[in-house]
Amino acid sequence: MRELVGGIIPAAGAGCFVRDNRKISKLLAEVGGLPIIGHVVANLKASQICSTIVVGKNHLYGDQIQHELMRLGHTDLVYTKHHWRLGTAEVLSQALSILQSNGLRHGIMIFADHLFIQPETIKQLEETHLAEQPVITMLTIPVRKNHPLSRCFSQYGVVKRDHRGQVCGTIERRKVGAIDDLPDGEHVNSSVFVFDLDWVDRALPEIGHVIREDGFTPELHVTHLLGVASKHGAFVKEVCLDIPEQAIQVNTEDDLRVARQLCQQQYQLSIT
Repeated sequence: MRELVGGIIPAAGAGCFVRDNRKISKLLAEVGGLPIIGHVVANLKASQICSTIVVGKNHLYGDQIQHELMRLGHTDLVYTKHHWRLGTAEVLSQALSILQSNGLRHGIMIFADHLFIQPETIKQLEETHLAEQPVITMLTIPVRKNHPLSRCFSQYGVVKRDHRGQVCGTIERRKVGAIDDLPDGEHVNSSVFVFDLDWVDRALPEIGHVIREDGFTPELHVTHLLGVASKHGAFVKEVCLDIPEQAIQVNTEDDLRVARQLCQQQYQLSIT
């Protein structure tokens, strides 16, 4: 029998757009007839690898998000509530006990604004993880400077490697400059991971808080688990996906415009 995993969708960020003079979560912006997070949930379910999906929501927009997902028919999701923006590792920490109590040993995390990660990619990542049994499997994307979407990755974390070339962390983009400064083919973090949950349970106390100096409380980032794994010599599996379109995320109005154009292009291809 195929082993199922848990799904984790961090949706507790403070990103928003202004519509009709009111703020809405950026995750509720419509792309191709669905809110952004609706695509993420639909793609994760379509992969057929998850028995439980946990969505981390916040006190600002969490009720909006839950209401919209329920309206779309996703009444089987489990929610954790976060009263401040505490980081993706905080969402992982709260999801951990829920998934483990359901007998699950592994969990896949997809950030809630990554609407183009396809079900077959999700399934491939899970199959690789279960076959090779690393503590973390990480999906990365190589930057191709001649690709029209390359600038969309200017704020993505760059994969950091040790002397053996193994993944040992990420470098935040604000610390490494413009996309033009990166060598062609440099790998960036797609924000899609599969975790060994028992290992995560032991490793989470070892990661430190990040102070972003933007008025929010210090955060815990899941990418810091890569450093913990490297420190202890634990196996991290990197899976490279050379399809930049799948790694598009939405943070700004410009990102939203690109996502809508890409969705329209995909629709046109599907009917020709």
